[in-house]
Amino acid sequence: MADTDERTTDQLRRSPRGGWPAVVAVCAATVDRRLLLAALLGLVTVANLGSALAPHFAVLVTARLLIGVGVGASGQSPVGSRSGWSLPGRSGSPLRSSSAASPSTRSPPPVACGSAARSRSPRSRSSPAPLFPATNRKESTMSVTIVNPAQLHDPTGFGYSHIARSTGTEIALIAGQYAAGPTGELVATDFAGQVAQAFANLATAIAAAGLELSDVAQLRTYIVDHEPAKLAVIVEHVQRLWGDRPPAQTLLGVASLALPGMLFEVDATAVR
Repeated sequence: MADTDERTTDQLRRSPRGGWPAVVAVCAATVDRRLLLAALLGLVTVANLGSALAPHFAVLVTARLLIGVGVGASGQSPVGSRSGWSLPGRSGSPLRSSSAASPSTRSPPPVACGSAARSRSPRSRSSPAPLFPATNRKESTMSVTIVNPAQLHDPTGFGYSHIARSTGTEIALIAGQYAAGPTGELVATDFAGQVAQAFANLATAIAAAGLELSDVAQLRTYIVDHEPAKLAVIVEHVQRLWGDRPPAQTLLGVASLALPGMLFEVDATAVR
């Protein structure tokens, strides 16, 4: 090690100030990691003395740090890189180069992330299935068969039929509809006005289910303080909506309904 230090000092002494050939020669002669400490000590000594050799030692130490420690200009360690450089082992062997790095030491390919990854990801050409399929569809309107046996009286004049039969597998249960406005408040105070609004809301609900009035198999009507005059109002609206094929219906007279002032309510079962 003493011989190496003397050769390094002689080369620097003979080289002109800032001579790069001498610096390269010194770097080649000092690839042993043990000279790093000596170079640092020499730099401190020369800097304190203010000698003209200080620039040469500064370049030497910088080059030694870049080569020996393994930090290149790119900021990546040369270990396992494509150039094949490897750091000296504990025995102090100099740096060596191989023709190609082994597969186990090659750096893995970069993994795209963020917007770059999203831009490369394949996009499905088909749209995902909607959470709620479209319901306003029109199909066969004869899913319900109305039957009024000859052995029974004709109920159509009263706004209903005896039997509604269907072979369909789709059933829609429509909750009780009343004379409700957009926020649920009553929009009519008289019985006729409430019946008209309740049937209008029922028709809206049936259409929203993708069905038609002809798919309704049964009605249930609820009347507060029922009397024959109120039945005539209901029959008028049933015949207007269903004509001579009204669905089955059960009429119930009740003492009161859900809201104060509520006089009429109707629910339905639709089948297709």
